[in-house]
Amino acid sequence: MTRKAKMPGFYSTSVSDGIGRPRFRRSRPWLLAGLAVLAAGWLLGSAGGQAGREEHRRKLSQLDFDAIERKRDDKFQQYRLLDVGGVKPGMVVGEVGAGDGYLTFHLAARVGPTGKVYANDIVEEMALEIIRRRAKEKGLANIEAILGAEDDPSFPKDSLDLVFFLNSFHEVRKPVELLGNLVASLKPGAKVIIHEWMRQTAGEKGPTGDINYSRQELLDLIARSPFTVETIDTSFPGPPSAAFVLTLKDQASGKPASAAILKELNEMLLNFCYNKPKLELAGGGTVIRKDGDGTIWRFNLLDISDIVINLEGEAHVLLYCKANNNCIEKAGPEASTYAYLAFSIYPPDQGEAILKLFKDLQASLR
Repeated sequence: MTRKAKMPGFYSTSVSDGIGRPRFRRSRPWLLAGLAVLAAGWLLGSAGGQAGREEHRRKLSQLDFDAIERKRDDKFQQYRLLDVGGVKPGMVVGEVGAGDGYLTFHLAARVGPTGKVYANDIVEEMALEIIRRRAKEKGLANIEAILGAEDDPSFPKDSLDLVFFLNSFHEVRKPVELLGNLVASLKPGAKVIIHEWMRQTAGEKGPTGDINYSRQELLDLIARSPFTVETIDTSFPGPPSAAFVLTLKDQASGKPASAAILKELNEMLLNFCYNKPKLELAGGGTVIRKDGDGTIWRFNLLDISDIVINLEGEAHVLLYCKANNNCIEKAGPEASTYAYLAFSIYPPDQGEAILKLFKDLQASLR
């Protein structure tokens, strides 16, 4: 497979096998001093193999990112996101689409040596490599760069007080799924802060040359996720932008958190269910079941009308779709749809506890 040479980090689907490869945009219009170096370095690296890549890295190492970020601070004041989120010393925070680390290093300075920053991206070169190098040069041990996937940032479980997106959410190819997969990494009471340039008219390009979301489009996406909007801050200088502060819907409603219920349910299924299935929330009530043998099932728990247990011989927890609705999808070569899904439990006396967790999970998603 061959790829066309293109600017680093730009969202593109122009690959010869026809599969889109989304990447967070790394070059910003305020990086005027370094943009020519980045572009030339990328093209050189594409054409010149390993030697070209090394030359590219050498030129990147000569950029004064601190000076570039000071100009960005003066113009856009995006460092104020730390105050919007309430970042404090000792916190553990994550950033999705960290790029060259502009916000990462602001976060690291605020949380201090007793805190931690997990900087996520789906690009090693032009992103995570730069963050690791800069952290080493600054002697910062509280930054960890994490390579994620387009639908999962791969943060550690149950670890984060806050998560930030800085002008990267519009480039996430599967935003609802990513927000759903983010839930497992959050501590109780954690918040997510999404900063985006706001598109005012159809087809309008933002300051980075992107087609951004309108305010309503972003709100509609968030509504399909496990989160709800707590506050919106539009006080940033420059082109129209907003910071959306999100909390889990369960927290806002006072219901038991879906993530906590799911964690307990998965532990029970691992220990007491045949095929050792693992359940994942994908947003909007959608559940993905991954069996130990590789079989994958997908269903929306809000489309399940009955959750019952059959104790004849052995215990089976059964999830039934609403009447005349095959709502359960089986993926793979033998893809099909079904009206119910069974979880076989052994020993049977664990069935009632698992049944209750399924019902609690469904109630928490409503």
